[in-house]
Amino acid sequence: MFLYVLVRTSTENAGVFVTKSRNLWLAGGQSKFSSSLHFNRPAPFDREMSNSTEETQQPFSTLNNTNLIGETARISHGSFKGYIGNVKDSASTTRKVEPHAKRQSITVNRMVWV
Repeated sequence: MFLYVLVRTSTENAGVFVTKSRNLWLAGGQSKFSSSLHFNRPAPFDREMSNSTEETQQPFSTLNNTNLIGETARISHGSFKGYIGNVKDSASTTRKVEPHAKRQSITVNRMVWV
């Protein structure tokens, strides 16, 4: 997919240029990945959660891998750095991600994605 981008500081071609969408990065605004980065953890000083006991809260290390299937993830390291895609399969050490830019599944280490 190609995008037309307006750069107000450029005078060449009236500041408009064309680029592939995967070459761009969101700068400013609200990202749709902000909720998935926190794994839906409550705020530390939230009054509703402060009264709960430790037995009722699920530890971070036992997070169920099936909760991640279908979520959108961004790869942060390796040759596919910056790619955004859907999680298709999740194991204890690897994740299978289908990037939006490519219609193929790639397997990445679970520490490489955000």
